[in-house]
Amino acid sequence: IDTHHTRAMNILRDAAKTIECAITGEPVAEDALTLPTADLALVSHAIAEYGRILCASQSLGGAGDAGDASATEVHDARFKMVWALAHATNVKHNERAVQILEDKSMEFGESMNARDRAYLRAVAYYNSQDYDKAREAAYDAIGIDAECRQAHALRQAAEAALMRDGMVGVGLLSAAALATGAALLASASKR
Repeated sequence: IDTHHTRAMNILRDAAKTIECAITGEPVAEDALTLPTADLALVSHAIAEYGRILCASQSLGGAGDAGDASATEVHDARFKMVWALAHATNVKHNERAVQILEDKSMEFGESMNARDRAYLRAVAYYNSQDYDKAREAAYDAIGIDAECRQAHALRQAAEAALMRDGMVGVGLLSAAALATGAALLASASKR
C-alpha cells in the first residue's frame, strides 16, 4: 500500500511540475529526450539473427541444455531483438516489444535486468504514443533504480506529451463550444 501511495504522490508532484512549466513557459524535459530509433533493416536483422540463434540452440538440445554459451547467445539475441522492436518507428513493432517484455516466460538471463525490462517497455509505449503507459513503465524502472536518469527523462517526456495532448483536447473542446454558441446565436437572430 505504501508503494502505491508513494507512486501516486510522485505522479501528482510530477503533474504539478509539468503544469507549472506550461504556465510559466519554462522548458519541459520533452525537448531534451532523444531516443535512438531502429529502422526496418535493423529490426529485420535483429529478428532474423534471433531466429537463427534460437534454431541453432534448439538443434543442440535446447537453450537450457546446450550449455551456458548457447543460452547466453539466445538471451543476448533476444535482448537485441526487443531493443530494436522497442526503438522502431513502426507501432506494430513497439506493440510486439511490449508483448515480449510483459511475457514472464521470456527469459533474458544476464542480458537484461528488471530495470532495463521496465525501461524498454516505457520506450515501446512512448514510441507508440501511449504516454500514460509509458509514464507508468518509467515509474516501474525508477522504482527498481531511483538513479536511472533515462527513466526519469522518459517519464518527464511522457508527462509533457500527456499535458500537450490535454491542452490540445481542451482547445478543441473550446473551439467546438464557440462554434456551437455562434451557430445558436445565428439561428436565434434569424428568428
